[in-house]
Amino acid sequence: MRKNLIVLAVIFSVVLNIGFIGTYYLQKAGLHPLKMVHANHKRFLYEKLNLSPEQLAAFKPGRDRFHTYLNLQSRKIQAGRIELISLLSENPVDRKTIDDKQKEIQALQHQMQARVIDHLFEESRILTPEQRKKFFTLIKGRIEKNRGFCPGWMQRGGQKPAHGESR
Repeated sequence: MRKNLIVLAVIFSVVLNIGFIGTYYLQKAGLHPLKMVHANHKRFLYEKLNLSPEQLAAFKPGRDRFHTYLNLQSRKIQAGRIELISLLSENPVDRKTIDDKQKEIQALQHQMQARVIDHLFEESRILTPEQRKKFFTLIKGRIEKNRGFCPGWMQRGGQKPAHGESR
């Protein structure tokens, strides 16, 4: 009996490892049907700017208020999107209600974008010209790297790979 359990454990371990290895290679080859692509944000951007203690003291409170606002606004947008999906799934579909919900979500997104611009403007005034240039270069780089959620077969910009081309 004990020998059977050991054999089963070894078989289970081998099957599990094959599954992990197969998934890893599918993901690496870009063949996984859907995948989340994130930029690597292990550090705050301001940590890469060599801020003076005075700049850091001026920077942190605004950053904390901004991130609190973003979190709240993101939750409102997400709730609106969930409501929109519920409206789309109803039978019959009420197009006016859907359009109103879409306008509500767009207004929240517009408010968020305006707040982002205000925040970037305020925070960049704390920086020296060199730090400011580096700050916006770093932001641009993060935006370019962060593709968001897209099917694995799509490339940046929504273009499909050419026949035979892999990602």
